Amino acid sequence: MFRLFLSGALLLGLGLAMAFAGDDAKGLFDKKCSKCHGVDGKGLAKMAKVLKIENGKLDLTSPDTVKASDDDLTKVILDGRKKMPKHKGKLSDSQVKSLVQYIRSLAPSKK
Repeated sequence: MFRLFLSGALLLGLGLAMAFAGDDAKGLFDKKCSKCHGVDGKGLAKMAKVLKIENGKLDLTSPDTVKASDDDLTKVILDGRKKMPKHKGKLSDSQVKSLVQYIRSLAPSKK
């Protein structure tokens, strides 16, 4: 009986972990990136004005971002760029990788 309970608890825990893993990148993006890049990744005009940059510089769906390699995006996330803060030491490798994939998902798909 105890084994059955333990097995059920483990499966439930694994299922919950898998469910949250898909939302983890979005939650991380919302927490760390959306204040400047917006929840849709297209950039917030008010932040561009505050930072005194073109709004297009905050647009993660732009052709420049789409053509950037995963390594390029990883470097920007870790080391920052100009007014963007660096996240090296603040995010795990798996978090950075999931953010890169999430950023990729924001761009319009080619049909």
